[in-house]
Amino acid sequence: MKIKSIELENYRQYKKQKIKWNIDPSKNFTIIVGRNGFGKSNILNAVTWCFYGIEEHLKAAGDEGTSEDMPIINIKVMNDLKNGEEAFVTVKIHLEESDGEDCVIKR
Repeated sequence: MKIKSIELENYRQYKKQKIKWNIDPSKNFTIIVGRNGFGKSNILNAVTWCFYGIEEHLKAAGDEGTSEDMPIINIKVMNDLKNGEEAFVTVKIHLEESDGEDCVIKR
């Protein structure tokens, strides 16, 4: 199985984001580059949360300003909710199986 893409909605700092992986066999890896604190590790956290319901890759407890200290839902979305409104966090992982069929895992 190969990850084709990941869709994040209201997950941590991501309001709505789709990240496509390169699945070309001759170029079969994707590099995610960014400054510190801009969400690279949270992409990995989103994958483990989607598959297992845990965010295994958070910084050690006790570090100030860790993702662990923040709600999993996008804070701006949460703060913009009006009385009685709801918002949801969604992570979808689109997979391509070896037979070419697509599969989607969603939490």
